[in-house]
Amino acid sequence: MNWVPDAIRLLGIAFFALILPQVLGFLGYRWTRRKGLLLKLATMLIAPAVFFISAHLFWGLSANAIRDSRDYVCGAFGAAAAFSTISGTLLHLMVGVILFLVVSRTWKSKAAPPQANQ
Repeated sequence: MNWVPDAIRLLGIAFFALILPQVLGFLGYRWTRRKGLLLKLATMLIAPAVFFISAHLFWGLSANAIRDSRDYVCGAFGAAAAFSTISGTLLHLMVGVILFLVVSRTWKSKAAPPQANQ
């Protein structure tokens, strides 16, 4: 039964790293549906910001746990933390831009009046 805590940990990491940032970004965009373009563009930064903050907290807590066990946090740990945080933030920014374009185009096509064929 050692796989249960590992599965819970993995699901928690997947939720906080992949799902939560994009859901919050979509909710922010949904909230600005009838607002100005600059505010809509600013909502694209919600997902990367949420991921960056959660990754920073995760790596900080992991480093504290290593120090509490009287071990040394080496440079490879810092490199892994920096690389994964930066690449994850950029990934969420790219996914946010793609979703922004898809959702805005979909909503514009639904809101446009149908054209009469002549």
